[in-house]
Amino acid sequence: VGSLSAYETKTFTILVKVSENIYASKTITNYTKIHSKDPYITDIDYTNNYSKCVTHVEEAIIAQVDLFISKQGPWTTQPGKEISYYINYDNIGSLPAENVIIKDTLPDFVTYVSDTSGFPVEGTDTLVWNIGTVSPYTYGNFEVRVLVNDNTTGILVNEINIETPSTETTYKNNYSIWKTRIVEPEVDLEIIKYGPWQGPVPTGEFDYTIFFRNKGNTPASNVIIVDYLPGSLTYIGDTFELGTKTIDQGTITFYVGDIEPSLWGYYFSINVKVNDDVPASTTLTNVISISSEEEDIDSDNNTSSVKIHIASPVADIAIDKWTHVHDVAPGDTIDYWISYRNQGNVPSYDVT
Repeated sequence: VGSLSAYETKTFTILVKVSENIYASKTITNYTKIHSKDPYITDIDYTNNYSKCVTHVEEAIIAQVDLFISKQGPWTTQPGKEISYYINYDNIGSLPAENVIIKDTLPDFVTYVSDTSGFPVEGTDTLVWNIGTVSPYTYGNFEVRVLVNDNTTGILVNEINIETPSTETTYKNNYSIWKTRIVEPEVDLEIIKYGPWQGPVPTGEFDYTIFFRNKGNTPASNVIIVDYLPGSLTYIGDTFELGTKTIDQGTITFYVGDIEPSLWGYYFSINVKVNDDVPASTTLTNVISISSEEEDIDSDNNTSSVKIHIASPVADIAIDKWTHVHDVAPGDTIDYWISYRNQGNVPSYDVT
């Protein structure tokens, strides 16, 4: 397979067929192994250089239907605001589900605005979509937007069901509920910074990942993120695209602008290099902060710090093998997935 860069992971599949003459109740055990011929760096852990997968052979498996649905929305909102619900549905069974219907019972005091399902919608208080046939192991998702009526108080309770006349193995995952609390306007900015799970080596490059969002229910104005890089690191670049930035030695200021309330938030990364004179075993602490014009209801999550420990160069290649098929009948096929990776902090060459 050639070379594996530091922290690199690759995945591929192998398709095999189970012999039709194999006996039921037999166990199929499949082994896989990885090793490197690199003459300069020794693998620090050989225990993860092999993996195995066990599959049990049974009588022919009975096909079945199993529908699943989930719904998510905002934790809080305000009267007079539009909010979005996100619906995910799936047939995790091995037979098609026919004449599938999704019923969405809207909360009191909201008005339907639109949806992105692509199917005709019926009803007002209870929305109904006729999805048709959902094939095995396929899924769909769409957004539903509603308007919260003025002067609404309390908690909005939204319920959703998925139905089919086909017999299912279980009906426990055919229902989902989401509750949204009506609150006063509030801004709650959150920022989290992540570093590499394994320390970089002296002179090495690595990425910090930054996640931020507005957990409140009203927009945050003129948001600013300030990142204070340690003096032992040199800034190389970043993936920030939401606004502008300024760089003053090790202090990077990102001007984000306004941030709407969001469950999902935003990510970007900062690429840095460890300076040449930094020895191994050094600990570097990086602090980042976020602020806006509004008063934040929780200032504890407005800053984040991450410590990076400079490591000595090591190589550690590993391999895993698995299958989603745990029971097979004679004549069936088995998909084996093989994932191999370099868990070290330097490249590993001539990997087979």
